[in-house]
Amino acid sequence: MGPSSLLHPTMQRFILDEDCLFLLCSDGLSDNDRVEEHWQTELLPVLEGKVDSAKAVQRLVAIANSQNGHDNVTIGLVHCKVSPGDHASSSSRPLDVALATPPTFSNSLLNIASGKKSAYSAPQTSKTQILRRSPPNPIPRLLGTGVLLAMVGVITYVLTSNLRSG
Repeated sequence: MGPSSLLHPTMQRFILDEDCLFLLCSDGLSDNDRVEEHWQTELLPVLEGKVDSAKAVQRLVAIANSQNGHDNVTIGLVHCKVSPGDHASSSSRPLDVALATPPTFSNSLLNIASGKKSAYSAPQTSKTQILRRSPPNPIPRLLGTGVLLAMVGVITYVLTSNLRSG
């Protein structure tokens, strides 16, 4: 763990031409190939419209708690639905994505072991906020490069003058 100033995320644009799911999870679920074992029974029904994403998240948390009980679990599941005309106008406007807040599970491992139900909060819908970052100011980098070049010039001058006189 370190300060957030050490994080340098890479952003990439994905062009989606069909409905898909993005699963972000901690090792509480991904350890021991749990995602690979259960994607067909737990995630595929979301794409087929048979199960909603909140229910799938609940079931994945239950799987993680019962089969990988040694670790905590965090799950984010985003269901992207693509409709036929979406790609034509998407490049000219920001993408609005509705995110459902996943259920909150407090002490879910202990609650399952004791037979109690986990705490659940109803999903809340919010819009993502797209932040625009201004380009970095080049002046400090140019000044630093100029100072470095000046120092190299002074050191070179001193060394060459010592060689000439000695």
